[in-house]
Formats: sequence, C-alpha cells, structure tokens
Amino acid sequence: MNFVLALFQIWKDLEFEVKTVDTAYPWLPPASVIASIAVAVALVAFLVKARRNYLSLPEVEAVDGASVESVTAIVPARNEERSIERCVKSLAGYRVVVVDDQSEDRTAERARAAGAEVIAAPKLLKGQLGKSNACLAGSKLADTTYILFADADTWFDARFVPSLVKYSSDNEFILVSPFLKQHCVSLFEKIVMPYAFGLSFTAVNAANVQNFLDPETLANGQCMLFLRQPYEFIGGHNTVMNSVVEDVALAAKVKRHRMKLQIVRAERLGHARSLDAEGLRRISQASKSRWQTMAASLLLTSVAPLAIWLAVDRQYWMIGVLAVLVPLLFSGWYGNPFQAILSLPAIYLYQLAAIKALLASMSGRKSAWKGRKV
Repeated sequence: MNFVLALFQIWKDLEFEVKTVDTAYPWLPPASVIASIAVAVALVAFLVKARRNYLSLPEVEAVDGASVESVTAIVPARNEERSIERCVKSLAGYRVVVVDDQSEDRTAERARAAGAEVIAAPKLLKGQLGKSNACLAGSKLADTTYILFADADTWFDARFVPSLVKYSSDNEFILVSPFLKQHCVSLFEKIVMPYAFGLSFTAVNAANVQNFLDPETLANGQCMLFLRQPYEFIGGHNTVMNSVVEDVALAAKVKRHRMKLQIVRAERLGHARSLDAEGLRRISQASKSRWQTMAASLLLTSVAPLAIWLAVDRQYWMIGVLAVLVPLLFSGWYGNPFQAILSLPAIYLYQLAAIKALLASMSGRKSAWKGRKV
C-alpha cells in the first residue's frame, strides 16, 4: 500500500512540474510533441542510413552473351519438392548437383526430373549442421573454375550466371555474394520481412564489409559464387560445420586470408523466397554496430505509446505525422508507400518474434527447421 501511495505522489509531483513548465514557457509545444519530434528525427537518421547502406552495395550489370568459365552449381535441399524444379531449370546449361539432405518428400525425384545430378548428404555428426554438411559434399564433386552455392528456393534469369562470373573475373574476387529479389509468400512474410530486412541494414557499413582489411563481415547464404581453388584452400564448408551463420563465417575466413570479396545486389537477375528470421539475424549480427538495429527497433516500438500520449494531449496532427513517416521510411523495402503501411503492424509482430527467439535462446530450446531441430 505504501508503495502505491509513493508512486501516486511521484506522479502528482511530475504533473505539477509539467504544469509549472507550461506556465513559465507557454510558447513550448507539449512534452508529447517534443518527444515525438525527437523520435521522428532519430528514425529518419537510422532508416535513411539503412536504405543508403543497402543501395551502396554495387549492382551486378546484366551481360548478354558473355563467355562463361566453367561453373558447378551446388544446391543443398531438404524437403524442397515445391521449389527445387524451378531452381534447377533456371540453371539450365550448367552442371547442377542437388544434395538431398534427408528429405522426407519428393525433393530428389523432382530434382532428377528437372535435370540435376542428385546425391545424398552424408550422415550428420554431432554438432554439425545440415546445410554446411550438404554444401561440403557437393563441393567435393566440383572440378570447375567456379562453384555456385544456391538455396533450393532461389531461381535465376538466364543472364545471371554469366553476369556474376564476368563481374567476379573482371575484378578478381574470390567470393561474390548477391542479395536477390526477395519474394514474400505468406501473409506474415509480407508484413514482417520487408520491415525486418530494412531494419537489419541499420547495422551494416557498406564500405567496411567490402574491405578485406576490415573485420566487419556480411554475406547472403542464399547465393554465393566462389572461385573453387581459393574456396578449397581456406577449407570451405568443412571449417564452418557447426555455425548457424555459415555464410558470414565463410566470408570472414576469406577476409582473414586477405582475399578479395564483394557483396552485391542482383535483384534484376535473381530471385529468392524471402529471407527467414535466421537469415535476417545474420545480417544484423554481421556488424559491430548492431546496437543501431536494437536502438532503431526500440524507437519504432515507442510509436504506439507516443500516439496514445499525443491523443491524451489532443495533438492529433502529430499522430498523423508519425503514421505517415514510418511507412514513408519503409517504402523502399516494401516496394511502394501504400504497401509500406504494413510496416506499422510489423513493428509489433517483429518484437513478438524477437521475444520468442530470445526466450528460446535463454531456455536452450532448439528451433525446428524443415522438420529438424537446429
């Protein structure tokens, strides 16, 4: 009871202080408006920078009729019967090896029908993760100049491989990892994934991730083109078998060996099922500045409480400013300002997903991925 009375007295004291300030400085806007303006300015700073970070990644130029050095495509696949044919057929003209990671559906059958070689992934040893295990098995069959690692839910324009290989060869890159056009399928993905993707790039320094002398690292495991011999020299996927962020770990190894790599955009040449929560976590964890992602997320979460405070103060115009500003800042990630209205519910759905992941991590509970605990 004493505790409740103490809280009530603190509230009355604060209320008195606010009234005193309002009387002494009548020209000042309400505190709710001042707080909202501060949050709005901070959001503009974070989210404009995030979009600039992404657009600062060079875009691969489409090349028609380019000569292509030999390429082997390795596709790790587990329970991908719905997407594997599209992926394999989009790589027609190249050797495609699908590594069937103990699928429980018709992944292997459909991959063969589409023209791929299919091998079974070796049995997982304790501590190993399926994707790296499958990629390593496939890479052992490659004797070509380049190895393209591509997820089963990716698909490509006919110019994709020639363009990426030419880009890599002209610039002598050991690794080129492109971000592809992300396609959201479920309603949850359409609401949350563009928001999360944009938010994650607040932590990326585009210049640092490209500089092989800087430890900051980024890669997109959905698609990675390696020069084969350097890949084998650094140990390939064998050295990242227990990493849930194997793509970033491989990029880090390339950097540690002072080899050149490049993270690029190829939305016009390649497509992928939207990055899942794990993929987005890789982006935000890649940077030493990931605190910026957390700060931006907290600021966005404050929008609803601020709206309630503004409503109490009858500052409806400022509520309108916030309601327009957030979708505007995310319009580039959603495609247009109208679809970006989904960023408003995404703020809190994203937080619920983050809390769920945090609780699972704290409890040591593994998450399910394609029927397997990881």
